[in-house]
Amino acid sequence: MARRFVVGPLLLASVLIGAVACAGEPPTVIRVIDGDTLDVRVDGQDERIRLLNVDTPETKHPDKAVECLGPEATEFLQHLLPEGQVVELAFDTEKQDSYGRTLAGVFKDDVLVNAEIAREGLGVASYVAPNRRFLSEVEAAQAEAEEAGRGLFDEEIDCTVPGMIAATSTAISELPAEYPDDVEELESLIGEAAFAAGLAAALLASFDALEGAVDSPSWVIHEHKLKSARDEVGAQLETLQNWDDDVRERVAEIEEEQRLEHERRAAEEQAEAERQRLAQQEYERQVEAERQRAAQAERDRQAELQRQPQSPSHHAPAPQNPAPAPSNPSTGTSNRDNNGAPPGHVHKDAPTSYTGPRCFAPGGVYWRPCP
Repeated sequence: MARRFVVGPLLLASVLIGAVACAGEPPTVIRVIDGDTLDVRVDGQDERIRLLNVDTPETKHPDKAVECLGPEATEFLQHLLPEGQVVELAFDTEKQDSYGRTLAGVFKDDVLVNAEIAREGLGVASYVAPNRRFLSEVEAAQAEAEEAGRGLFDEEIDCTVPGMIAATSTAISELPAEYPDDVEELESLIGEAAFAAGLAAALLASFDALEGAVDSPSWVIHEHKLKSARDEVGAQLETLQNWDDDVRERVAEIEEEQRLEHERRAAEEQAEAERQRLAQQEYERQVEAERQRAAQAERDRQAELQRQPQSPSHHAPAPQNPAPAPSNPSTGTSNRDNNGAPPGHVHKDAPTSYTGPRCFAPGGVYWRPCP
């Protein structure tokens, strides 16, 4: 009942200034265009109505992408104002905008639709001078949505400003206080931090654009909230950038440590390879020296054999144990061969292949193999 009491004087004032719809066929909804625009048939004529003092996310703008909760705002207005719904229109100082749309407050059963959209968190208060007739009611509805965390003020919705701030805060809280020693893990963390930093930078850019574009009582009322959010996001971005610098420095340290370790191992492997090469050379040198010693020994043996006297090929080898020759009883002397050698003896200068021990006869001229 309180709401009806407030709206009644507004409608009366609009009649007094000639800004209420003319008597006759009541305004009827034809279709909803988006969250803050609809077509209404008034006295048999179709008019495009732009809701005053409220702005919803874009869905049909030719130069903008579909914005966060834009489709939800359109769906909400479609549900609130279905085709054929009878409404009341109230106007302000300027009745049309630069696009030729009729600027109006739309009432359904004495409820200001403009404010209901803001109360749901699907639109925000907007002021374009000189029309401010419904601004205070829309701002009050927006404050309710902010307090309740609905729609554009819901930090559980990723695309909202509170949602992006919360996501950035969560991303920062999940970054480790101590850095791992694995470069791949660090680079993955850098990617996560970069994503959060991108969100923060996009938010700051949005705040900059809003500060440059807004010039209204609504801006004055909510300026402190925007600045507070901007300060928070700015601090988050600085934290992320500092963290990123620290992690990249740690990555550089690890990579330098790995480089030095690689060089140390390479030097050790090279030294070991050189040691093995020298050991192989020494082994081959020793093998060659031993081969040469063996070859020299064989040459010396062959030379020694060649220096020893050789027996004639037709000479029979001397018996191993020749029997002593019998004495000649008639002469009283030992038997000797024609050369004067005792039996079984050979002259010391006679060639022979015998290399064993020699037993010489008295006088040392003749010898025979020792028994």
